[in-house]
Amino acid sequence: MKKILGYVFLLLLTSCATSSNPREGGLIGYWQHKEDYKKRIAERQQRLDDLRREGELEKQKSRDLEDERARLQAQLDEQREMLQRLDVELGQLRETIRQYQAETDAKQKEKRRIEQEITRLQSEIQALQRDTQLSIQQKEQRIQDLNKEIDALLEIAASL
Repeated sequence: MKKILGYVFLLLLTSCATSSNPREGGLIGYWQHKEDYKKRIAERQQRLDDLRREGELEKQKSRDLEDERARLQAQLDEQREMLQRLDVELGQLRETIRQYQAETDAKQKEKRRIEQEITRLQSEIQALQRDTQLSIQQKEQRIQDLNKEIDALLEIAASL
């Protein structure tokens, strides 16, 4: 009986299907395909490590983008302040010119021309404040140009 039982057990062991897939192979499959199991574990670990590295790279990109956004926002805020100062400066110049009493026709014409230039520059400042299409560099250049024009008007007004 022991001999028959041994043969039955041996028959059962040899008739079991084995697989390198841990979900299908069972204990006998593990013994037969131990290296395949280790290889699968190593591959999965490598994939996990790769995904973690990619995740860290994405986090760093996100931090870099946030830093860039903050830098650009600071530049925009600075430009808004500069435009506001230019607008105030033009308002003060307008008031000075308004109070000026021209003594000759030539000076009266110059006064009107300065007032028209002030109106034009204030319109340009307002348009620049609303413009969202220009790049920061383009706006910066336009602000510098406006500043030069205002300085020139101030010199002309001082000579009246």
